[in-house]
Amino acid sequence: MAGLDRAADFLAGDLATFLGATFLAGLAFAPALFFAGALAAIFGTAFALGAAFFAGDEVFMASAYPLPAVFDPTGAGDSFAGGFMGYLARSGREERGVLRRAIVLGSVLASFVVEQFSLDRLRTLTSDEIRARYAEAKQLAHFDDLEGDLFGDSAG
Repeated sequence: MAGLDRAADFLAGDLATFLGATFLAGLAFAPALFFAGALAAIFGTAFALGAAFFAGDEVFMASAYPLPAVFDPTGAGDSFAGGFMGYLARSGREERGVLRRAIVLGSVLASFVVEQFSLDRLRTLTSDEIRARYAEAKQLAHFDDLEGDLFGDSAG
């Protein structure tokens, strides 16, 4: 019961989080509450879209890793959850940056499992492949600052 009380207090006291949960539900994400020490967040996944989390005034979204084809989506959610929770457990830290990396790692692992039937792809998966795809996912989400003279003025 204490967990439900904490969840209710968390949602009732944080408009941004409530709006985040509403946003996730509207995008057909599967929202879930996450508590780790002082960190409280709502996160959700939708295989075709990716994953997102809302914690206070912070919003983080990670798109699904783009694949040329999906062979079998069965197990993608479980693989996401395994990567997500495994990274959190391994890090031993309760920080938003860790949560963001866990979301991306979960998405990366889910992208591997859908490439073949059942667990077949996971049986041959190496840590080097995981690191490489994580780096690719990071590069796909990266963009540079706007050029200073783009608008012809020096201020906003």
